Amino acid sequence: MEFVNNYLSSLMSKPFLVLSGSSGTGKTRLALQVAQALERSNAGDSVLRLTVDQRGNIVDRTDDEVNDFCGESNDFTAFVEGSTYPISIQLCSKVVPASSDLHTIIARNRTTAMEIRINRTNSQNRYEHVPVGADWNDSKHLLGYVNPFSADGHPKYELTTTLRLIIRALHPLNQELPFFLILDEMNLSHVERYFSNFLSLMEATRSSLDDQSLTLVSKTELSIIQRTLIEECRDHEDSIELLSVNNLIAEGKSITLPHNLFIVGTINVDETTYMFSPKVLDRAHVIELNTKRPSSYFDVEGNNSIHFDDVDVVLSHFRDSIIRRREGLTASSPKDYLSDQFEPDEFNELYEKVKSIMNSLYDLLYPISFDFGYRVVAEVIEYLAVSKKISPATPWNIQIDRVILQKILPKLHGNKKQLSECLRAIESFLSGNAASFTWGGTTVSCTATNIELTNSKEKINKMRMKLDAIGYTSFIT
Repeated sequence: MEFVNNYLSSLMSKPFLVLSGSSGTGKTRLALQVAQALERSNAGDSVLRLTVDQRGNIVDRTDDEVNDFCGESNDFTAFVEGSTYPISIQLCSKVVPASSDLHTIIARNRTTAMEIRINRTNSQNRYEHVPVGADWNDSKHLLGYVNPFSADGHPKYELTTTLRLIIRALHPLNQELPFFLILDEMNLSHVERYFSNFLSLMEATRSSLDDQSLTLVSKTELSIIQRTLIEECRDHEDSIELLSVNNLIAEGKSITLPHNLFIVGTINVDETTYMFSPKVLDRAHVIELNTKRPSSYFDVEGNNSIHFDDVDVVLSHFRDSIIRRREGLTASSPKDYLSDQFEPDEFNELYEKVKSIMNSLYDLLYPISFDFGYRVVAEVIEYLAVSKKISPATPWNIQIDRVILQKILPKLHGNKKQLSECLRAIESFLSGNAASFTWGGTTVSCTATNIELTNSKEKINKMRMKLDAIGYTSFIT
């Protein structure tokens, strides 16, 4: 669960996360399972918790309560003991499993608690899984485009699943709920080309007080989107996407990058992919997933899907993150935000140690041109604050270790002449010792912290061993 807590803390402190690792390490699976688990929420009437007896009879809900929940639908998913099962509800009083596995679970227990979720259509999902194509050279693959040659003679907007997700996220009723865009194999094409609009707006929205000056889709195009959605909904009720677009037009707004959109990209590094530029890495947390020994997979029992004991608490943390991002420049500084999570004495000691560690890393990286600026410092502090809320029992030195690994080290790459001595010095420093190296006739040094940052040290050690072996190394391998 600590890994999931780190994943959540990273997203809440910076809504762009890159999952790196070999094929088969579960990058896409992790992103999908977290998004799916967070859809089992109490938003609206989408979830009902109940208990059934050995025959499936509902024992703790009235017929009226079940009837109000069901509405016109009888297509549900039950979440039981960490797994999901399709079910229907009979006469508002009995759960009928479509799966023999769930029937067995119910029959063997005196009572079985479950969480019932209405199966939504794709137009209601709060997440989308989008495989990136090798031919993506511009933003139309994510944001769509105006087709001037539609069948009825009017321009039509070719809507993508990504743009539909963004439109749903902008609906007033959704703006404090997290939406997830999962870009699979993100570096199969040049990220800087098809994702450039997003990269620019990620940073610009932190500095601008006027969201409407920073748009993904113009107001002119929005009216064409509205006409396209009206045609789609002609024979049935208005979709949430059309309602959202209608609201934007009524308020004189355009489509911007939503504060409640969290983007997760997965990457592999091989001969078919492209390396990320510093511009991309600087705007993301990078979490590396490693393979495990085969025996660990043999020992896994049953369904190990992600489940949150209290989804509402997690959603509350996401809501705080969204509101803070929406406030922008009017929000408290990163330092103030961090201090709010600690007692004064504890904060003062922590802050001085974190400042010392960050200063030393900056001094070691500056000579070889891998230094970092305000954005990284602010996001390190914000990560520490969020992770304290998500996982208060985890020691701060583990949290600073993780965020250094995810925010500062990923840009490191180069040849032996450039990196050899610097990596040795960084490895010594991350072990808690004093460190120094000479570059261009100048000696750079930093004092010992007596704080071992294990994960970051191990990564630098692997990079240094690769550098010694082949003369080149990089963080992302």
